[in-house]
Amino acid sequence: MPDGIYIPKVGLGYAPAYQVSGIPYCTASMTIAASTSDPTILEFPSVTKSVTIFNPNANQVHVSISLNGMNNNRYAVVTANNGSLTWDVKVKDIFLRNSAASPTTVNVLAELTGIERNNLPNNWTGSVGVG
Repeated sequence: MPDGIYIPKVGLGYAPAYQVSGIPYCTASMTIAASTSDPTILEFPSVTKSVTIFNPNANQVHVSISLNGMNNNRYAVVTANNGSLTWDVKVKDIFLRNSAASPTTVNVLAELTGIERNNLPNNWTGSVGVG
């Protein structure tokens, strides 16, 4: 490569990846774990720009961006009966669990970036407020 030419690397701090529309990711009727089970992990194919969880069921759903966060009550709540939650967040996985003692389903819509999963090795585990 000639001197003086800089080619930016696509990574978490690469602003253009978040300035364009995301690559669509959608899953419907995804079964998630009961409150008495380990959380269900949704692994995205690349780092997200945003994530929306729709809850068509009668119980609240807990959503976290780390297993530690889920197990230490650091999660967001998607309200019951058609509640939804949208996060503009850079993650490669989310952790979901029903608030009741039986499995349930959710619908997830995400905007993906072109940033590879390996650019976010720990998915924020250990970060302040995450777990």
